[in-house]
Amino acid sequence: MSIQGNPKLEDLDLFGVGHFARAATQPIHNATDSVQWALKKNCSLTPRQLAACLACVSLPGLLAGLAFFVLGAPMILLMLVLQGITMAWCFAAYGRHAADREWLSVSQEAIEVHIVHGADEVRNTFNRSAASLALLAGQQNLIAISESGRSVQVGSSLPRHLRPVLFEDLCLAACRFQ
Repeated sequence: MSIQGNPKLEDLDLFGVGHFARAATQPIHNATDSVQWALKKNCSLTPRQLAACLACVSLPGLLAGLAFFVLGAPMILLMLVLQGITMAWCFAAYGRHAADREWLSVSQEAIEVHIVHGADEVRNTFNRSAASLALLAGQQNLIAISESGRSVQVGSSLPRHLRPVLFEDLCLAACRFQ
């Protein structure tokens, strides 16, 4: 899919731009209007599906290794157990980050950021009128939200070419409440 003009995140077919991220812009209407973004990696398997896949791949090999052990060849079982442990370690590393998320919310009073990266979870609330937004130049090209010495970088779940689009949408949402 080619992106022309100045697209908004909600206008893009993000499955066509790559497997790195899926984003949604959804206005929430409650007592105080806010605009929210939910950014997450577009992983093809959830951690639960990944565990089932590991079991399906490892179990037949371990059963065959057990059969060889009974027949007098214990080294085959040992190698298959080591293979299963290695696969479980790799699957766990993948599964740990499959659930990474970034939530952004802009309301009349605040800009709220909630980042989940592996086992780390960070929540920040910035005063909307005092916070500043910046699109960082360089290798990462992330979006920085800062206020009185505190700063957080967001957009790591998005492909680089969509980060300026998110930055523009964040600025428009922040200006909307002035």
